[in-house]
Amino acid sequence: MLRMVSQISSWLGGPKKGINCMLGGFILLLSFASDFSYPNINTYLTSYMRSTGYNPTLTYADFVFLSTTKVVLTGISMPFIGNWARKIGTRPSIAIGSAIYSLGFMLTYLTVKSWFLFAILSLSCHGIGFSFVYATAIGAAQSWFPPERKGLVGSVVVSGYGFGSLFWVPFQTVFVNPDNVQAVIDKDCVHIGTEQEEAKCDFYFVDKTMLDRVPWMFFLLGVVYSIMGVMAVCLISDPEPKSRMKPHRRDQELLENLIEESPGKVAFSLTPLQVLRTPIFYQIWLGFFSISLTNGLMSNYSCRLPQHFEWHLQDCLGLQL
Repeated sequence: MLRMVSQISSWLGGPKKGINCMLGGFILLLSFASDFSYPNINTYLTSYMRSTGYNPTLTYADFVFLSTTKVVLTGISMPFIGNWARKIGTRPSIAIGSAIYSLGFMLTYLTVKSWFLFAILSLSCHGIGFSFVYATAIGAAQSWFPPERKGLVGSVVVSGYGFGSLFWVPFQTVFVNPDNVQAVIDKDCVHIGTEQEEAKCDFYFVDKTMLDRVPWMFFLLGVVYSIMGVMAVCLISDPEPKSRMKPHRRDQELLENLIEESPGKVAFSLTPLQVLRTPIFYQIWLGFFSISLTNGLMSNYSCRLPQHFEWHLQDCLGLQL
């Protein structure tokens, strides 16, 4: 194992601590990828909260308020939290972000038993925690490697976030519904008994034994996310200033030639607060926010729970079963 790590480190052109940092970033973003399982969480959370007596008219469509709140919090907080995270350091930022995120899920053990608004507040802590860790984890991993490898290293770290739906959806389902209990049609649906029953009516879980596991699912996920956060804090670190990877000679020469060919222009970097004053930042921010919001809306409305778990997987994950 150590030999393999050494070979990978040699090929990437970075030290072993850089490999550890990249692995830590992968684990961290994998833990934060729960939003890719929102369609699955929606089915369990909505079915459970309808049964508590506080939210009898709650529907799957209402989940959009939760996913939208998370995206809005991320978009608003990331520029400011990112600047603060840069000041306090990598490990403190990751520790704070992971703590907010995992505690939000643990707190949902309680909020899911009450009004839907409280569940929105606890689960949307994800958006604030995400602002602490996303850019921080990627930047820390990239700082260990030469510029020509930064794109590859960043892709490996971000791939952890992409694995979310493949990892957390089965995890949640195995815990909450290991016996593949079938959902039943909403008895208040006006289309019951018509040809449009399957297409127009929602299906909800009503089995008490299964629903009793839903609050514990959130608590268990919070514990797992906190463990993964601790692992990430241990693995992720910043290199010493003197050991930071310098640009490749070829890249340095190219930069010098560009500067020579542009007399009167000087290359410089902007601070986060200076970036906030540039029009291009708001163009990028608006684009990222729009894509994230659209993704959340699509995931919320793209999955209608049918009676059988196999169809649920096929509709939500695109699997051929």
